[in-house]
Amino acid sequence: MKAPYFIDFARNVIVVTRKFRDAASQMDTDEYKTMMKLKEHGMPIEVQAAPERKKRAATLSYAKMLKHISCLADAETYRAEFEAVREASLGEVNPYRYVLNWYEKKFPNHAAVPELDENLKVINTPANYAA
Repeated sequence: MKAPYFIDFARNVIVVTRKFRDAASQMDTDEYKTMMKLKEHGMPIEVQAAPERKKRAATLSYAKMLKHISCLADAETYRAEFEAVREASLGEVNPYRYVLNWYEKKFPNHAAVPELDENLKVINTPANYAA
């Protein structure tokens, strides 16, 4: 079990967990008594930061990819290419990852605000378009 507090001698502070701090706010608990002893050291007390969590990437389904492709100016060409890549992906270990890699390479700015042509169709912009 992880200790509810530790002394960081390099920064000269006492670091406590959020759970320990909350329990120490109640009088006559063991945590309260321990907190009083820690305060006697004269070091500032800080709450340990929550661990960084990896952000989960939003899932981009085949249906969403096709929806984006259908809005493009050359939709039929891209749709045929998408179907060919999807068919080729069936021989891969991870077919979805294969298709997703193709899609992100082909449409690097798919999440950006689209540019429209005169027919109100989305223009596929290259990766270095902003530069």
